[in-house]
Amino acid sequence: MEEEELACLNAQQRAFEELRHHELAEVERLQEQERRHTEEKERRVAQQKEVLKKERETAEKIAARAYTQQYLADLLPAVFTSLRSHGYFHDPVEKDIEMNFFPWLMAEVDNILEKRYIAREMLDTIICDVTEKSLEEFQELETQSPRNWQI
Repeated sequence: MEEEELACLNAQQRAFEELRHHELAEVERLQEQERRHTEEKERRVAQQKEVLKKERETAEKIAARAYTQQYLADLLPAVFTSLRSHGYFHDPVEKDIEMNFFPWLMAEVDNILEKRYIAREMLDTIICDVTEKSLEEFQELETQSPRNWQI
């Protein structure tokens, strides 16, 4: 009976050991599964963070580019206008007109004005001479008798 009891106890112990072994294996399997789930979750969270980081960087780059384009759109015309007004850019036709045509035109205008001035002076002199001569003739006629006048 003792032997049977010992055999029964050994069988129970083996069954218990086997059950315990199965339970430990199941616990290890569950722990491994939990570890894999945790790693997968951490990997996906890291991946999502990386995606959000790239989206934020892209949005910042787009905003910076738009700001730069707007700034440069206003800046470039102002720079070119400033450079043009300071003589760094010149229109060849405008420069030719300023350097050749205007001086020639001013010389011609001066020449014409000088000729007009001389013509007026000559006309004034002629008018003055004619007036003086007419006055002299009139004074001569006046000094002569009134009978020589014929009406």
